[in-house]
Amino acid sequence: MRYLIILATIVFYGCPNNRDDCIANYTFEIPITVSPHNEILSVGDTLTVSMVNDNSNLYDSYGDRIVNYPNFDPNAWFLMPIIDTFPVKDGFLENKLIISEEFDILQQIVAEQVSGIFFLKIDTTDLESRLDFQVVLNTPGTYALYSISEIHRNWKNVCFPNKCNGCGYSSQSVILGEFNYTTEINNNILTTDHIANEDKYWIDRAGQRRESSPYYFRVVE
Repeated sequence: MRYLIILATIVFYGCPNNRDDCIANYTFEIPITVSPHNEILSVGDTLTVSMVNDNSNLYDSYGDRIVNYPNFDPNAWFLMPIIDTFPVKDGFLENKLIISEEFDILQQIVAEQVSGIFFLKIDTTDLESRLDFQVVLNTPGTYALYSISEIHRNWKNVCFPNKCNGCGYSSQSVILGEFNYTTEINNNILTTDHIANEDKYWIDRAGQRRESSPYYFRVVE
């Protein structure tokens, strides 16, 4: 009897992932920085987009908790349409994209009006994760930069210390990522035409739009 009590105690306190009070779902907040963060930029300027994430201090807004997640990879996908007209132009193709060789990306047209860059490999360690890229701006226009985490597509393989509901294929946890810009997103520069073009850009992908974090800027001669 005493052995059974000790065993039950170990199971209850030694396996917090399976306790009833552990929230299985996660929404990780991911800081993203754009520099310079002016709403109006000039042809010839270079826009830098970067993420530096403290993996030992990752905030989960769903469970209101701090999570230790070594080698965190948000599966980042970026879109940058020019939204003055529709069909939109792809800002990554209309300008010069610069990405370090230490990162692997996939750049393709996903659908007729959607293209972007997906980071296949970023710089990760137990303590920190980083990615960045630059865009040399050659084309005037009003731009929307969308940052999207695709980590939910890989949720069955997501594992980190003390993850609720365990790890592996059978885990029922929902894992999401949410990019948060560290500056104002400049949505004040949008006209009704820009908003209408943006709506048409996302018309067949409402779910993905909800998961995206927008940032706006204008490039002038």
